[in-house]
Amino acid sequence: MTDPVDEGAGILRVPAPSHVRPRPGGPDWQNVPTPPVTIGHPRTFAHADRTPDCGHPSHWRPMSETSTAAQPAPPAEPEPQEPRDRGGLLAYLIGHQSGVTIIVALLISLAIGWVIILSQGVNAPYAYETLVREALFVDGSFTRTLQKTAPLVLTGLAVVLPLRVGLFNIGGQGQFATGAIFGAWVAYATGGSGFLGALLGMVVGLVCGAAVGILVGILKTWRGVHEVISTIMLNYIVAGVTFWLVVGPLQAESSKTSGIPQTEEIPESAQLGAVGGVPIGFIVAVVLAVACWWMLTRTTLGFKFNTVGANKSAAGYAGISISVITVLSLAIGAGLAGLGGALEAAGTLHRFEPAIVGTLGFDGITIALLARANPLATIPAAFLVGMLRTGAAGLQFATQTPSCRAASRRRSSTCSSRRSSSWSRSPCSASGSSAAAPTR
Repeated sequence: MTDPVDEGAGILRVPAPSHVRPRPGGPDWQNVPTPPVTIGHPRTFAHADRTPDCGHPSHWRPMSETSTAAQPAPPAEPEPQEPRDRGGLLAYLIGHQSGVTIIVALLISLAIGWVIILSQGVNAPYAYETLVREALFVDGSFTRTLQKTAPLVLTGLAVVLPLRVGLFNIGGQGQFATGAIFGAWVAYATGGSGFLGALLGMVVGLVCGAAVGILVGILKTWRGVHEVISTIMLNYIVAGVTFWLVVGPLQAESSKTSGIPQTEEIPESAQLGAVGGVPIGFIVAVVLAVACWWMLTRTTLGFKFNTVGANKSAAGYAGISISVITVLSLAIGAGLAGLGGALEAAGTLHRFEPAIVGTLGFDGITIALLARANPLATIPAAFLVGMLRTGAAGLQFATQTPSCRAASRRRSSTCSSRRSSSWSRSPCSASGSSAAAPTR
């Protein structure tokens, strides 16, 4: 019989016979009456729990709606801490050691140069002031400095990209010469097309330089030849081949009479000039330096370059092809050096001569190391070297260094021995004016 229903609480209580708990699975398990069950509003049993002494799933004990569990204590407020001393100037210098190293190296170089200039009997401040003035502030000097900076940026990039992969490309000389001679020849052959001829010359110079880099990469990956050995040997091979070409199949007609080995002059329509006093070659070099920086820091290919350079074993385990990255880095770097040669031939000499290479390829090593293998830093590093190259000649004549005085004496003696000949008097007067350069 059921108890009355509690209308106010909405609860129905159902009695049950005596509470017997037989063994589960026994013969009387199905006939055991259920224990008392309280049926009511769902909110009443929101926090129900099993009866400790009953295993039947329907035996629940009503609980209050409010949980009686202990609430966790609120977290204690952290005590205010005093700002830590981060080490001052020394810690800052250590944290920015890449830039600090470059500045310290430049300061040490200036100090050594100061001592050498003083040992020559020249006022060092005046010498440095003359160097900067001749490189930047004399009429047309700034354009010449930028013109000399362009190939230096590209030869620096030719070393930077392989360095990021852990390779040392010192074959900039040969790669530069390869791009210069073939780029000049193509620009001359297609000179009637105007700027298109110059563009084709640049493309051919890039491709020919890249071909030398691919050869180095193949020797490295397939035969295990160290890139330093192969690039040094290729420098000599390319020098011999280009000299044979410039005195043979590609020799200019005027070169046969003058005795100066050189190719035909590039037509004026295919020569690279300047835009607002800024050489086109310098603009191309800066754009490519920014593009290389973006590739190394913002693309998957750049991530592969950096990963291979950091740990080849980990890169190979991650599925990166070490051989492909090796060949690709050398090809791109050598292509940039070849492009620098084509720009130098089309924008400066307007032809190819063996002397066009000079030490530009080896200067690229200096620039890459000074830039700490950062493509963007090659621009100011190359500009510094370009300033030194542009201002060096004016500095020699302004300060009358021993080498300049010896050259003046040689010219004077030559002119005096030929004073009886009318054609030798104008060079003598010119050398006399040069020897009369102001000194301080």
